[in-house]
Amino acid sequence: MSVLSNGKCSNANQQVIKKIKLRNKANKIIEKYHKDQFRKDGEKFVNHPIRVSKIIFSCDKNHPPLEITYLAGLLHDTIEDTEYTKQALLADFGEDVHKIVMECTEDKSKAWLERKKFSNKEYFYIHTF
Repeated sequence: MSVLSNGKCSNANQQVIKKIKLRNKANKIIEKYHKDQFRKDGEKFVNHPIRVSKIIFSCDKNHPPLEITYLAGLLHDTIEDTEYTKQALLADFGEDVHKIVMECTEDKSKAWLERKKFSNKEYFYIHTF
């Protein structure tokens, strides 16, 4: 890490430190809130958002919003599946991450089949156009 003559880290290094802190915070949140959750096959649920974030991270690392989408990938199920709140998400990670997570959050007041039909419709449009 390069240190400037005044003893402080360069702006680039400060940005790296900030990213690491946000990733650590997101990891702690998903570990805490998904701790006692399991998938239908018995696997720990927390592995799912970790896999999603790894897929996102494998994308073009030079794309500026990668960090935002990476964090959203880690946190994408916290609002619909845990007690973690929309307000906490916004305060902890900012508007950009909050917006993506909310777009991925299913409306649990709707029947399962209705929610999945909507997802399949979106999938069709994404892969058709």
